[in-house]
Amino acid sequence: MLFMLFVFVSILHYIIIYQMENEKKPLDTIRVYCLYIDQDNNIIKVSLTNQSIHNSIIHKDSLLKMVHCNSIQHNDCKYYYKNMMLYNVHHEVEDVEKMVYDEEYDWEIYFKDCLYEINMYKDLVIPKALPAFHDIQSLFIFYHEKKSAIKPHDSKMRKMTTKRVRINELSNKTRRIVA
Repeated sequence: MLFMLFVFVSILHYIIIYQMENEKKPLDTIRVYCLYIDQDNNIIKVSLTNQSIHNSIIHKDSLLKMVHCNSIQHNDCKYYYKNMMLYNVHHEVEDVEKMVYDEEYDWEIYFKDCLYEINMYKDLVIPKALPAFHDIQSLFIFYHEKKSAIKPHDSKMRKMTTKRVRINELSNKTRRIVA
């Protein structure tokens, strides 16, 4: 999140210099980051895709498909869906100007309400945002490691067993069907 705030502050200076558009507009696409976290809370992998948005909505079927298609298995561990969060900068131009020009303004508090937890079983409505912030609007999907309960087979440790097959001999009689 600190990285996002750093990127945001650098974008703010650029925006103010080149006159920010005052009208909020819907997004066409959003970046989707899939983060895979092991049991020690280390991020082991991050993947990035872009998801198209139609009429400011990502349907729940698309969300479920994203979650299902991005689960992975790595080093005999499967990574399961934990949660999904939307980073959406929804503030007005006046707020941004005040934040940039007021040196005593606490901008960290300003952005604490930009990260929302998302329910993947409902359609996701992406609010309109100022065009300058479209590039940093993001969807984060978190996967956490779950160790397999089945231990991998080790050829050296495996016991060699012999199958026994018993054949019961039936009498040597055969039947004929007379028609």
